[in-house]
Amino acid sequence: KAAELGLSNPHFANPHGLDAPGHYTSARDLAKLAAYAMRNADFRKIVSTRTFQLPWPGHPGPRVFENHNKLLKLYPYATGIKTGYTSQAGKCLVASAEKDGRELVSVILNGGESYWDQTVSLMEYGFNDFAHVEYAYAGQLLAEVEVGDFPRKRVNAVGSRDLVFTVRRDRLDAYREAVICWLNWIPYPIAAGQEVGYLSLGEEGAGEQRISLVSDAYRNRPSFPVRVLALIAAAFSRLLSWLKWLVPGW
Repeated sequence: KAAELGLSNPHFANPHGLDAPGHYTSARDLAKLAAYAMRNADFRKIVSTRTFQLPWPGHPGPRVFENHNKLLKLYPYATGIKTGYTSQAGKCLVASAEKDGRELVSVILNGGESYWDQTVSLMEYGFNDFAHVEYAYAGQLLAEVEVGDFPRKRVNAVGSRDLVFTVRRDRLDAYREAVICWLNWIPYPIAAGQEVGYLSLGEEGAGEQRISLVSDAYRNRPSFPVRVLALIAAAFSRLLSWLKWLVPGW
């Protein structure tokens, strides 16, 4: 499952998380895992609950369990997630917050006594200095492309997936215009969902955002008579252009 989620640095030596030789992970992997877990409604409800009561037979009142994640009280946008501590790892906090429809996850490892403040600073940095960009959506018509030959046909090129990303606000200008590139030649038949090009925008390298463009429908090969007529028409058009070049005033 770790490989499926794209976690590149974890190594588990036990199931309980206490210190052990060869038991480690990274802040990035913890963030990825937390973001995945927050897609589960039950998990979200549990980690955002401040207190929970259970019946306690034989006692005057229920048993009350209090969440040790003080961020739920300290930060108005906090929605979770989990504190952690071992002697070697120190004080750790994987946190989540939601503000204006945006959700963030932060990770502090061995943060010392200020790990609550560090988490709030990270969240505010994320909300204030980064923008959520929804550039295109799966199935959205983005361009038209010519395919086949004799005759050539136009097909609608649509996004293969949502192009949604987060970028620093001071770099937004680099993402305002996109470049669309086509395959050199696309023969018939054209299948629905077949890649016909791609759309790219942003900075080169890790900052580049790209999606494939695909045909929105099936395009069959034209019949033989249609192809012959188209070939003749193309040859005649080429001949006329040559004559106009060879004979001035044609």
